[in-house]
Amino acid sequence: MAGLVATGSLAGTMAKVELRPGVTLEGPFGIALKEGAGVDSQVGTIIGPEFECTYDIGFAANSLKKIKGASVAETTIDGRVARIIQRGDDTDGLHVVEIRKSVLGNVNMTLMCTSRSEAAREDVRKMFQTLRVTK
Repeated sequence: MAGLVATGSLAGTMAKVELRPGVTLEGPFGIALKEGAGVDSQVGTIIGPEFECTYDIGFAANSLKKIKGASVAETTIDGRVARIIQRGDDTDGLHVVEIRKSVLGNVNMTLMCTSRSEAAREDVRKMFQTLRVTK
C-alpha cells in the first residue's frame, strides 16, 4: 500500500512518498498522493505545492523517447538507467528502466510533472533524484 511518511534525516523539510512497496521519492511537505486505477500498472498522482505529477509503474510505462519539443538527458538514478526530459517552461519527466524484473519483462516507471513556478520546478527536479527502489 502506498502512502506518505516523514523522513528521518529531512524531517521538517521533506516528506517521503511510497508509490508502491519499495519504491519511494522525497518531496516537499504538503504533497499528497492520489492512487489511480490502472489496467496493467500502478498509476496515480503526486500533488505538491504548485506542481502535479502523474506516475505509471508497469511493463508499458512511457519511455519518454517521443515527447515533441523536449530536451532529453540519459542518466542513472539509484543505480538504474534513467531518462529525464524537460519541455517548455513547466514540464519535466522521468523514466526509470527496470525498477523490478518479472518473468513477463521489466517493470518500468514514468513520472510526468507540470509546475506552476520555477521554485516548484526545482522541487520536482530534486524529487527525481531521491527515487529509491528497495524491493
